[in-house]
Amino acid sequence: GGWVNRLKLYFDSKGDFSVDVYNCGISGDKVADVLKRFEVEVTARRPDQIILAIGINDSPHLAHPFGTKLEGFEKKYKELLKKAKKFTGNILIVGLTNVDESNKLHGYKNEKIEKYNEITKQTAFEENLPFIDLFESLSIDEFEDGLHPNSKGHQKIFEKVKESLIR
Repeated sequence: GGWVNRLKLYFDSKGDFSVDVYNCGISGDKVADVLKRFEVEVTARRPDQIILAIGINDSPHLAHPFGTKLEGFEKKYKELLKKAKKFTGNILIVGLTNVDESNKLHGYKNEKIEKYNEITKQTAFEENLPFIDLFESLSIDEFEDGLHPNSKGHQKIFEKVKESLIR
């Protein structure tokens, strides 16, 4: 399982069944996609806390060669946070990870991803929200395919998110 599943298993292992963890991520989603379905999903779950980890698919890559324009990404990201704050002030922002550029399968570039990561980081700072900086935290041996973390990479992300949550 990925880092979100590990988070769920962590709370289950503590016997804290009052904590429900939902992974609402959809592979390939961009911030505009999340924004379209956000209110329906959050209304159905009524979370006490929201963890947002979105943005890497907005950066240019083979399937989305021009990416989401940075200004558009920032506007939609801030709109997403505004909607999230209607449900809870307890929001955690998980930054974007780097990729292994030597694996050309997906065509992501770290210098491009970093620009989107900076927007999420700056927005978290402006909104006084906690931010987990993951950029440059994964090593080549922590990727499945150059983009997606393998078990070791998911464990590293899980540990950072868990540490932030239990503070």
